[in-house]
Amino acid sequence: MIRYPEAKTHENRIFTGTWSRGIPVFTVTSQNDLNQLVGYVKHINAGIGTVLYRGQCNLYPRVIPSIFHDPTLRVSKEQQLEQALSCMIVDPSLIKFFNLDLPDVAGWELYKRLTMEAVLQHYGGKTFCVDFVDNHWTALWFGLFAYDKTKKAYYRRDATKKPDEDKYLNLQVDLPISKCYPDKPQDLDEARLTSKQIEKCQNNAMRSKRPYAEVVTTYLKKINDSNITKWQQCCDQIDTQNQENAMLWQHFDDDNKQGHMYLFLYVAETNAPSLNGIYFGENTYTIDLRKNLPSTFLRPCSQHGWIVRGKHCSYDFDERIACVIRINVALVDEMLGQGSLVSTDNFFPSPEYDQGYHVLLERQINSPIPAQKNREKIIPAETISCAY
Repeated sequence: MIRYPEAKTHENRIFTGTWSRGIPVFTVTSQNDLNQLVGYVKHINAGIGTVLYRGQCNLYPRVIPSIFHDPTLRVSKEQQLEQALSCMIVDPSLIKFFNLDLPDVAGWELYKRLTMEAVLQHYGGKTFCVDFVDNHWTALWFGLFAYDKTKKAYYRRDATKKPDEDKYLNLQVDLPISKCYPDKPQDLDEARLTSKQIEKCQNNAMRSKRPYAEVVTTYLKKINDSNITKWQQCCDQIDTQNQENAMLWQHFDDDNKQGHMYLFLYVAETNAPSLNGIYFGENTYTIDLRKNLPSTFLRPCSQHGWIVRGKHCSYDFDERIACVIRINVALVDEMLGQGSLVSTDNFFPSPEYDQGYHVLLERQINSPIPAQKNREKIIPAETISCAY
């Protein structure tokens, strides 16, 4: 059972509501709270699996494989995928390039199909897989940079809030501001003393040889002063909490006027038998592309890429999402900065540098890269993206 972080507001981590099947959504407004929340989710799910990340510019109703994104194209995309896989898994040069001729996997059809489908997904194909990463900095990049389908290029988002940004978010922000103090305690008089208290005063008077009335007066003052002190402390705590909530609410209100990205924390089924980066879970196949593929595929290395595929088309990815983190675009921009490691060229190296990408395009029909001698173009046209 996936463990959700407790739905509590803490400092700059604000419980914002729920998404999908009641998955908690938190808005974080500092890098420290982001790192702490990520670490907390990893800690409470340490015995369940590996926490992977998925950064998105938008909050959709569900996390689903790319082949389901456009229902009108599903049948044709399934046919295209099957055609590509059936050709790729029997092509000798691709088998060798993918190291699928090694003794421990040679002839293993499921292993070959999983590897090939994962590659197609990672390089822009429509498959039954979903992309994840194991580095939350990388996931932040995919929430900061949006893809322009017309220009076929990524661009850095500004902090403008979209009108329907919270359409699929069940907002439940609760930061109460109240001045409701408890009633001030009334002074206790002798008539309201209990028989046990009276007996205590009598014994005290006998031991101290003081008048009973004097002992009672001292006793009542001590009790009444203590009650007033406790009452004042309670009122001070309410004032402090109100001030903190007021400041936090103002912080949230200011932050809420700007655009956000969404970071999904998915607990993968990695407590399972594995081979070369493929984990064979009860309901999913989880693939660490850096272990599964040769390093001639550069994109998985730069993106810290993982792929998850449900064993059945109806697999619900949402059931293993531990929480969603909502982060201001301007804050993400500030945290990532302008270094070369967060550039588009790093995350999407061209075929000139990414040899694996080059080989895939070389074997794709109608791609701009010609096939080498004695190598047939077998991957259907437009299966993987040619944008670089």
